[in-house]
Amino acid sequence: MTTNCCTGRARAWSSALLFSTAVTLCVAIGAAAEELPSGGPTGTAAAPTDVSQISGTWNGVSFAYPELFAITLELQTDAKGGLTGQIEYSPAHTSRQLFSNSKGSYKVTGKYDAASRTFSLKPGAWVVRDTSAVGNPRAKIGVLDARTGELAGLDVNNNPLVPVMTVLARDDAGSNLIKRAVKSGVANSKFRPPLSPEQQAARKAQQARAAKIAEQRAARGQPKSGAAANEPAETAPADEPTPYQPPTLDQIAAWASRIKQEKPDLDVGGSSGEQVYLLARNLFADDSFKPIFGTTYDQMTETQRYVMMMLLHKNGNEFRSNGNGVVTLLDRPFMYIGNYCAAEMTVEVLWQRPVRGWVEDMESSLGAMTGNASDFDHIAAMDSQLKTSVALLWPSESAKFTKLIAGTRTRLAVPALEDSADKLIASASGLDGVHALSGWMKQEKDLLQYVPADEKNSLEKRIEARRDQLVDGLIAQDVLAIPNFGHGLAAVLAGNDWYRQFRRNYPSNAPRFAQAIKTLQARRPADLAAAAVELRGKINKQQTLEDLETTLAACLGVPGDQSTPTGVQLMAAEQKQRDKAEHDLVVSLYSARERALMNPQGIIVAPKNVDPPSVEEVRLAVLRTLAMVSPNGKVLGPDSVRYTTTTAALFGVYAVVHVTKFELTAAPTPDPAGGYDVTYRGEMKMSNVQTIAALMDQSGEKTVRVQLGPHGWYSPSLAGEEIDYDIKNQKDFMHAVDRGLRRDPDDPFDR
Repeated sequence: MTTNCCTGRARAWSSALLFSTAVTLCVAIGAAAEELPSGGPTGTAAAPTDVSQISGTWNGVSFAYPELFAITLELQTDAKGGLTGQIEYSPAHTSRQLFSNSKGSYKVTGKYDAASRTFSLKPGAWVVRDTSAVGNPRAKIGVLDARTGELAGLDVNNNPLVPVMTVLARDDAGSNLIKRAVKSGVANSKFRPPLSPEQQAARKAQQARAAKIAEQRAARGQPKSGAAANEPAETAPADEPTPYQPPTLDQIAAWASRIKQEKPDLDVGGSSGEQVYLLARNLFADDSFKPIFGTTYDQMTETQRYVMMMLLHKNGNEFRSNGNGVVTLLDRPFMYIGNYCAAEMTVEVLWQRPVRGWVEDMESSLGAMTGNASDFDHIAAMDSQLKTSVALLWPSESAKFTKLIAGTRTRLAVPALEDSADKLIASASGLDGVHALSGWMKQEKDLLQYVPADEKNSLEKRIEARRDQLVDGLIAQDVLAIPNFGHGLAAVLAGNDWYRQFRRNYPSNAPRFAQAIKTLQARRPADLAAAAVELRGKINKQQTLEDLETTLAACLGVPGDQSTPTGVQLMAAEQKQRDKAEHDLVVSLYSARERALMNPQGIIVAPKNVDPPSVEEVRLAVLRTLAMVSPNGKVLGPDSVRYTTTTAALFGVYAVVHVTKFELTAAPTPDPAGGYDVTYRGEMKMSNVQTIAALMDQSGEKTVRVQLGPHGWYSPSLAGEEIDYDIKNQKDFMHAVDRGLRRDPDDPFDR
């Protein structure tokens, strides 16, 4: 018996942790089209077209190690395919397993797609909570085989190597499904292993000897001795039932060889049981199993499974020596305990039937699709199963279905896109038509991914040709307006407006685009020269760096303007004005006394005895301190500062604080620690973020200590207040993110 089957499955789970995995049952239902029958898997049923047909009671089984669970699903639907309901679970049989008393129920909601017969369920609140469950059940996704009326599904968030499967059927058929699963997957306590041929021969010989002795005693007139005297005369021993004839070793090896055929690169010796059984479970499906073993897996008797288990154990070395070591991993489903046991494989075999039936049905549906608007939504629903249910079938089956979906998308996408392009090309006119044509590729990107590259290029060329045709005519009309711009400043502004609108209206790769720009550029030197005095006057009036930048861009608004003679002059004037604005800004950030005390390196050398600060110097001290304690804070002007809190800075949120009124309410007094104590009242206006304004404790009258430092007046006491206030107001937030957002350890004001 191999041991690597257990690799990756933690068998020593606690009851709570294990049950979290065990009961997150995967219930997956797809659409139906007529009333589903109550028969078993051999029945047939057409798919219902009314989503309400999925409503009702469904019963079935799910296996999550180590228990086989019975499931009851109650579902209600609305007209749009919305689902509501409840799932109830409990052990499917009396068990000695640790979790045999685990049971509970919870609400579910979901969505149902009738055409693709796929459905998803989202767990809700517990109705009857299982005390051994950890957390809530997970989301589910799955399909319906309309022919059998059986549902197959998976827990989409479960370990992909250990999928949790569920299979359900309606009403009585579901109850029969549970009975079949229990009969197949649970050992009979009265079962006794069959005698081997050697044991049967020895038993018959022993019975024959006993009969002969009895005859001899009777011939001599000797009575039976002991208990035998009261026993009836023995009859001839009955023959043992004909023993099960298992497949030959060669047949078993050929049966298991499909694993390597499907995945040649699988290293059986170096793989875990989970990796092997991702493929091996398909060996026990009806079409693979029955031709070799003479019956389906779930119809095997305990005797047959016992014979198979002993055969595999007895011949393990021979299989390995012949390069068929994978066979030695396949004994588990013939046993009734452990991982991959009979209960688990029974559910997996029952699950594979509706999944394969659904795939076959969807293959027919895909072939019948004609390109309706909803077809691609239905294909997307089918596609979701490629990563879940279909992924657990043979790789060749999954590849076939994947190829069919891709081929169907291409088959439908090409005519759909051609029709869309034809209609747009025929109807497009004017500027709106240009915009519609320019955005067509982006609008149809979902379909374009499914068409061949040459077809995509062909469609793009057709769209661009019609767009360029429209653009040519519109550009020709726009160019006619260029000579009529007038003269001087009016012509410059008209040219700027024309260019902005032109860029907005037409793609830059349009054939006449560049030539139209050249037509405009041809007259710009003269227009700029005629307006030079007025444009220079606009620049010279600007006092701030921001206004200078905006004004220059408005004066030279067309590519090439900066290289014209007037453009060069305007840029020089702007630079001169910029230098002055930068100087004025720096000067405004310091008082006259601070500037007088500043050395050539920009450091303020404070005298031993400093006179009390002025109201201007106190205001600057407050602004500098706010900038100092704020992450990325900055004094923007003599009455404004960029400010934020520590937490707001983590999200890139800042505000600009403007001091609208500031006054001293008492004369400054010397402080023993140095500097002066000052009392002030200020009014501040904050832009951008009101929540930051609420965190600034700067309202009303305040008394702080200020002192003159190397970079001007500032307030050490205000800095401490702001840091404490920031930490106090954001304590709850920092706890909420579990201290995942940290302050800057290198910032002395951010501790």
